[in-house]
Amino acid sequence: MRPHHHISERLKASAPQLPSGISRRVRPENVLIIAGTTFVLLSVLAVNGLIPSIVSSVCLMAAALLIRWNSSQLAGRVVSFVGATLIIFTALLQDAPLLDMTSIGAVLLASAEWMGSLRRSFEAEKSAADYDALTGAASSYAARRILTKELENLRLGGQAIALLFLDLDDFKSINDTQGHAAGDAVLKLLVTKVGEIIGSNNLIARLGGDEFAIVIRDVKDRQELSSIGRQITHAVGTVRPNLTASIGAILLESPSHNLLDDILSEADQIMYRVKRNGKASFRMAEAPKQDLVLAA
Repeated sequence: MRPHHHISERLKASAPQLPSGISRRVRPENVLIIAGTTFVLLSVLAVNGLIPSIVSSVCLMAAALLIRWNSSQLAGRVVSFVGATLIIFTALLQDAPLLDMTSIGAVLLASAEWMGSLRRSFEAEKSAADYDALTGAASSYAARRILTKELENLRLGGQAIALLFLDLDDFKSINDTQGHAAGDAVLKLLVTKVGEIIGSNNLIARLGGDEFAIVIRDVKDRQELSSIGRQITHAVGTVRPNLTASIGAILLESPSHNLLDDILSEADQIMYRVKRNGKASFRMAEAPKQDLVLAA
């Protein structure tokens, strides 16, 4: 059974788009519009004999491949077939070498299929990088990227966000006494339980081992964060009898001059403070951080 991915589509929207091959600042939908418009214009010019067949063929191929990369599989294939047909049709209209033009059309179709396969592979690798394979939680990489976006929103006047670091207490003993399969089952169920508490609009990420980061969006105040912390603490106990966790949290209500790594480090330190003081509890930073500014 495919694991549930505990990262919402709204949060994923903050992830970088697939590269267009032109510039990281150019969004794929814009490339698609430009390439589509160019494709139609070239088609009209080629059919009317206003540009040489060889020029139109090369340009049509480039436009079709851009569309193939930046659109759905079906749309990309349709455009590729239309492009190949236009190349051959233009050759017939302009008395160009049919064999040469047919070869270009075949190259277009083969290149489009290769590009489609490359895109699917890229998307699969990107998805794998975004999720923890065992639990379905977000990966550390995805968490940093999404948290950076949320902090940018906060700097622009968005709602407060909370960052929690959760580390299971004495988790190693489960692996040692019950085996790694039992430990894996605990981690999977923990992610499911926490995901149910925080909702699909928030994020739980596995940082490694039994350590997790939780990002809560639109937190109203410290009382709400404290309530969420208590719910998570209780949920940990329902995963397995006598299982507990040490949780450290920071509420970010307005911009600060701390860098992202400093914020992550502080949440981590609060969590370890809980560890040193008896474990099995939730603790917030003493005061909200002020004036958040991100690293370049």
